[in-house]
Amino acid sequence: TVDSYLEQRNLTDKIKSEETLYSAKKGVYYKEVVFKDEPHMTYVIQPIGTRKGIFAEGFDTETKKSIKDAKYNDFDQNFKP
Repeated sequence: TVDSYLEQRNLTDKIKSEETLYSAKKGVYYKEVVFKDEPHMTYVIQPIGTRKGIFAEGFDTETKKSIKDAKYNDFDQNFKP
């Protein structure tokens, strides 16, 4: 799901690094992504549910604080993989 989101948004080529992780609490796989043009930010991109929806939230890599106006923040409850 996260991979198809990155492809559909044409973000795959902009990725500097990525790590796939699993949240046992939510039962979903998600990614921590760093984009080339924002190396100081780490984005958590994860599905909202198993069938549809996705969100991306940017965090300052050092302080781990959420950045409300981060360039790649997104919330799409209608996204279908």
